[in-house]
Amino acid sequence: MTAEQDKQREIDSLHATIDQECQTLNAGLQGLTGAARHTFVSERMKIIGTYADELAALVGTQAEALAFVLERLSNWRAGNDAPPTFLQVGNTMIAIAYMTGVQVVNHAVHITVLDEGMDITFEGDEAERFLELFQAHCRIISE
Repeated sequence: MTAEQDKQREIDSLHATIDQECQTLNAGLQGLTGAARHTFVSERMKIIGTYADELAALVGTQAEALAFVLERLSNWRAGNDAPPTFLQVGNTMIAIAYMTGVQVVNHAVHITVLDEGMDITFEGDEAERFLELFQAHCRIISE
């Protein structure tokens, strides 16, 4: 078997694994609410993210790997009334499960995420677009 065939076999294997993880994510959403749902989605997305990183190393670009993962997530959500898993504003894609806070200050939106140092700030049109998506697709939970 050639090196190219080995690589393609690894890619196919990762595709199958990511597909299975997306199925597990979708199936696990049934009946979960609140913190349990958030924890489940967060853990599944971490696992899927790890496989996406492995896929990116094989296919050459993070964009191609993310496109595959997003397609799979969309396919498994089809017909399901679950909210979206990601919000995309411009070139920035945010995993909703990783958002821990959203603050609006002086026409800018600051998003705090689980990964330290990865917080995001949108301004102008991007801030407005994020707020539209956030209000349409995210439930605000406060203690």
